[in-house]
Amino acid sequence: MRKILTVLLAMAFAMNLCAQDIDTQGSAGKNLNMEGIIEKLEKSEGYVFLGKDDQRNLRDIFHRSNDIKMGDEPQDPNVHDVLEYHWEVANEGIATLQRDTEAEAIYVKGTRFGETFLTATLPNSTEVHHFAVFVCPTITVLSPEGIVYSYQKTFKQPARIELTRSNEYHINCVMMKRDDSDWEDITAKVAYGPDLNDNDDLKVNDNDGYYESKDPIEGDMVFVISEELSQDYKNGDVPENVGSSGLNLQVRGHEITVMYDGSRDGTNYEDIANLSEAEINITDVNKKPVNYDSQKSDLVNGKIWIPSQGIFYIYIDNTGDTVGDQGNFKVIIHDL
Repeated sequence: MRKILTVLLAMAFAMNLCAQDIDTQGSAGKNLNMEGIIEKLEKSEGYVFLGKDDQRNLRDIFHRSNDIKMGDEPQDPNVHDVLEYHWEVANEGIATLQRDTEAEAIYVKGTRFGETFLTATLPNSTEVHHFAVFVCPTITVLSPEGIVYSYQKTFKQPARIELTRSNEYHINCVMMKRDDSDWEDITAKVAYGPDLNDNDDLKVNDNDGYYESKDPIEGDMVFVISEELSQDYKNGDVPENVGSSGLNLQVRGHEITVMYDGSRDGTNYEDIANLSEAEINITDVNKKPVNYDSQKSDLVNGKIWIPSQGIFYIYIDNTGDTVGDQGNFKVIIHDL
């Protein structure tokens, strides 16, 4: 298993080094080819995962190492403190080291997405330790089930992200934002199955509730899920992953934009729902009424602004509109 993992990591290293066209020379990583990468990975005693601009104390990273003990551990004549080693990063374009003499600490910081090696050499000794360093994009998922979780994905590798429905609630809308792009409604890619818009760029996953990236992940990504109460449960039926209210609640931070999903006669996909005559009731998790911000909300353009953070239940009755509908929704409002 370790051999397979080593080869996979080596392939990631090699592809990214070639793609970045970065000079990898240096005593910790000179002329890194596939054989050299595999050799270093096989010698590596551990892996360090960082986000870009993340900084971590080497003591915090290696305090469980059997070879490099921290200064506050019981001392053995053959065991040395982290600060006694000479530390070097093979590619300082990916990560850098910073020594804080006053705090008696050494920090490793991710500066650009990619992979490199960290080497610790004990002066006047043959003792050398190797570690693989991965500076990874961070994927954050905000779910109205009250879950905000983040994890790191290896740079330039595809991602398969679970966005499945919860008990009695189904996916209503999934908004995605990449590092340097605008928000995108990707609901059709994770929940509808067949492409409703005949857009060949959409990657469809047969209603499985997952987002699968068509291209390798090259930057941080945020997903915000809104859900709707499934009416089908009342009839004992097993519904699909996506709800059927006809309204999509696109959540971006504190702002919600209500759109038509195109499934109702007289509506088109991503038409704005005019909520000026709609009945809108919002409650928090304790079922206490919550007022939306009338200063920032623009109901004519389907916009609702909730100033506070948390999980909220929203009832919208827009049947006064000629093509309107109603539904019960659950959203997460969170600073982004």
